[in-house]
Formats: sequence, structure tokens, C-alpha cells
Amino acid sequence: MNNTQYLISIDGSTTNTGIAVFDYNTKELIDYTCIKPDNPYEINKDMNKQEKAEIKKKNMDCRIIDIIKGINNYLKEYKPKMIVIEDTYMGKDGYAYKKLCHIQGLVLNYSIEHKRCSICFYSPTTWRKAVGIPNSENKVKLKRKELKNRAIELVKQIYDIDVSDDIADSICIGLAFFNKEKEINNK
Repeated sequence: MNNTQYLISIDGSTTNTGIAVFDYNTKELIDYTCIKPDNPYEINKDMNKQEKAEIKKKNMDCRIIDIIKGINNYLKEYKPKMIVIEDTYMGKDGYAYKKLCHIQGLVLNYSIEHKRCSICFYSPTTWRKAVGIPNSENKVKLKRKELKNRAIELVKQIYDIDVSDDIADSICIGLAFFNKEKEINNK
């Protein structure tokens, strides 16, 4: 029987969700993936603005169900000791925020059902800082694309793998946990 304890880190999104799996004790990267569901409904140019908005919501509803199923499959397969997930924040799209909260609901429910599993939420700023990705340079906030590229570069540097920004972020979120845990233990 495999006695390995796992940490799963998640970069939740309503379009592409990155997942990374680490050996909790050795900190070795074991597995990673990106859940990228298709949009079942098409938007055509003849639709008015309201119709397009409704189709976008229907597509998001379907994608989030597929993403939750995919995350749940990873949770069932690895039975993690720890789940680290990027925290949600209210941006411009309240509907998307609500859907991201559904992902967190799955993770919270898993933790409740499996009492041996703990959860940690990190804001993007927190996990980036913990892995050495600055959010700004010379007092100028870096653009999202640049931050994503830096995560990809860091993962390439550490693991010599080419991954999408979603997977890179999920790997960095896991690394941030280990870095912060080491920082706490050194105090």
C-alpha cells in the first residue's frame, strides 16, 4: 500500500484550472494537469448583447461543472493531506467570482469529509511573493501577462518542463506553501 502523503495545489479559473500534486514530505512534483473544458454553446454574430451574455453564462456554468468534476477526480485519486488553493477575489465579473467560490466549496467540503485534509488559501500576491515573483518593479505594478510569464519561467528553471500559465501557477502555489512552511519552521 502506498503511504505517500500528498499536497494538491490549485489555480482555480472558470476557463482553465491548473492542478499540481506534490509528495508532501519530499516536496517532489508528482503530477500536474490543466482542466480546460469546452464551451458547449456557440455565440454567433447575429445575437444581441443580452443573448451573448446568456450564452456566456451557460458556457461558464457547464465549464465549472466539468472543472469541479476534474478537481474531484484528483482529490479522490491522491487523497491529499493538504490542499492549497488560490483565493478568489471580487473583480469586475461577479458571476465568475461566484463560480470560483463553487470550486472553493468543493475543496472545503472535501476537507470536512476527510478530516485529515487541511486547506490553505493564498492570494495571488501572497503566493507570488513566497516564490520570489515580485508583483511590481520600480513601484510599477507588473501586468498579469508578465506575472504569468515569470511563473512559467520559474517552473522551467526548477523542473525543466514547459507548461501553460495555469499549470505554472498551480505549481508555484504548491511551492509557496512549502516555502512559507519552511519560513515558519525556521523561526
